[in-house]
Amino acid sequence: MNKFLRFSLVALMAIVFGNVYAAQVTMKYTGSETTNMGEGNNAALVGLDASAWSVIADKGAHEQFPGLNKAGDFRLYWKAEGSNTITVSSLTGATINSIKLTFTGETYSNVTVTVGGNAVSGTDGTYAINSSSFVLGNGNTKSAQVRITELVINYTPASSGGGGEAGDFWDASTLDLNTAVTSRENKNENLKAVPEQYPGEAPAEEQIIADATASLVLTDYIFTIETANVKLTGVSTPNSDGTQAEAWRIGSTNTNQFLNTDECPVKFEGGYIQAKTGNPSMSDIEYFFTNGSGGRVGPRTVETYWTPECGKLPAKGEYFEVAFSKAGTFVAGLFIQRPTSNLYILDKETIQLLAPSAITIAGFNNNNKVKPAEEAAAYQPMKLNDDYTISFANPDYTINAGKQVFGHVSFNVEAGKTYLMFNPKNQLGIYGFKFTEGGSSGVETIKANTNNANAPMYNLSGQKVDKSYKGIVIQNGRKYMNK
Repeated sequence: MNKFLRFSLVALMAIVFGNVYAAQVTMKYTGSETTNMGEGNNAALVGLDASAWSVIADKGAHEQFPGLNKAGDFRLYWKAEGSNTITVSSLTGATINSIKLTFTGETYSNVTVTVGGNAVSGTDGTYAINSSSFVLGNGNTKSAQVRITELVINYTPASSGGGGEAGDFWDASTLDLNTAVTSRENKNENLKAVPEQYPGEAPAEEQIIADATASLVLTDYIFTIETANVKLTGVSTPNSDGTQAEAWRIGSTNTNQFLNTDECPVKFEGGYIQAKTGNPSMSDIEYFFTNGSGGRVGPRTVETYWTPECGKLPAKGEYFEVAFSKAGTFVAGLFIQRPTSNLYILDKETIQLLAPSAITIAGFNNNNKVKPAEEAAAYQPMKLNDDYTISFANPDYTINAGKQVFGHVSFNVEAGKTYLMFNPKNQLGIYGFKFTEGGSSGVETIKANTNNANAPMYNLSGQKVDKSYKGIVIQNGRKYMNK
């Protein structure tokens, strides 16, 4: 992967209409160098998944391929005998419903759009396609460029009713928190406390008691995302006087560029969603009481909370609840506040943690500041230790205990089950997720085939690859960089 390029994938969540799903991707150049497209598939250069989309450039009669400018656009050059063209096609059989072009100024907007050799007319940069492919050209009659800031593709996946990559992909940067955080309810089913009233005539110092029949109601602020097979609910419980504004925030958008690599099973570019600073952790159950004069005293800690041995569901704080209608592989792009603050993934029904060996993690630490710095790769395999803390799988690398981890967390899920993801003492952020029906999440399921050069090769998400694959692979039970 060109180290000067930062890929941009803006894949909008599926929109459900019965069993039909519409989705969007955006073509946009965000590299730091001015360069040109080349022969072959240029999809990754303009922010598209090269396994799902083909972007083929043609010089025409011009001496250069279409340009990629560091100002933030891609350009079609003019030549009287034949100008540049770009052909965009779905590799998965998706139907491209329409495209929306944004130009770098009106003087650079004279583009042609053709489908099956026929010209298509557009209004305000929007063109109806209704095909799996279209061609962009330079429509000028003199030496002038077409400069496109971004091109949004609205499409319907081929398997619109069956899940898969397009129907079960969600990018958190697409969520409008101002309108999404509208559902409020008390989900603190295990939080039992003394009512906020004077319980009797006893002196105040004797009133520190916990009444298992009374509940302290804290309002949760909830958003929900649904795709074909997945329902994700984000729950944030502010302090008792908290507001919606204190419940959620959009995290930084410029710290996750190394999640967008060829080795990643999911690519996220936008910001992550996280509980806002001040959201209480799950480390304690608290209760309030009043003194004899009616004044409020507290909170008081009843017990340490949450630990794997607790035997209860988390009662307060922030967590992500994910339910699945089918079995498969779930990959979440997570922002983990502290690697030493345990990452728990919990089966809600049995209140049991998934085994660390069942969870695959890869990513980077503190914006990729790993050691030794001169050998630092953008994307490193990690692991959950037996105490559910995170470390690099490669012993040559270390994680700074006080810095954040950005990575992909993958595990297998069962149909009809619900799982919780959370940090017990910090807020967990999420970039988005991908669900693949019937897939395998874990490199831990791969069996070693000692010193066999023809043994199967797998990437970090457990997908079988061939020798042409570039990046970190697993073969014969060991990881190495295939160049």
